[in-house]
Amino acid sequence: MEDGAGRLVNFRNTIIILTINVGDNTIMEMCTDENKLPEAEVLEAAIRADMARVFPAALLGRIQIVPYYPLGKKALYNIIEAKIGKIKRRVTENYRAELSVTDAVKDEIIRRCDNAASGARLIDAVINNSILPEISAEFLKRTMEGRELKKAVIDIKDAQFVYDIS
Repeated sequence: MEDGAGRLVNFRNTIIILTINVGDNTIMEMCTDENKLPEAEVLEAAIRADMARVFPAALLGRIQIVPYYPLGKKALYNIIEAKIGKIKRRVTENYRAELSVTDAVKDEIIRRCDNAASGARLIDAVINNSILPEISAEFLKRTMEGRELKKAVIDIKDAQFVYDIS
């Protein structure tokens, strides 16, 4: 095989990893109960038809398909905890204040991540585009007014994030 400049390229002992969303609907349908997930071999067989509609048989014959299971609610909670944990540390370091987040907030973040095929990427979007700008504006306002910040609680009211800052 040659590269773009015509040089011979040796792919011996090379592993190429491709990640794709082909078959994600099939996987999601088969994995609705996170306590009864099918074996990986069953998932692979199920998505092979989806793969055949997109990729030539010559390619499929040369690759190993490794299906990924959708993230369950517990895994999503753990990811949210890790992301919020970073924010809590920043609040503690920068404001010497305590930040707490209710379980209702975590449930709302998961609810807003309605495309399970996106995995945890939407968690970042919800936090970065909804929570952080709103709470940052509140913190800046208090700082500019010279008011001390001791504690902030993020909660949910009518499917909206609300902030109790004292």
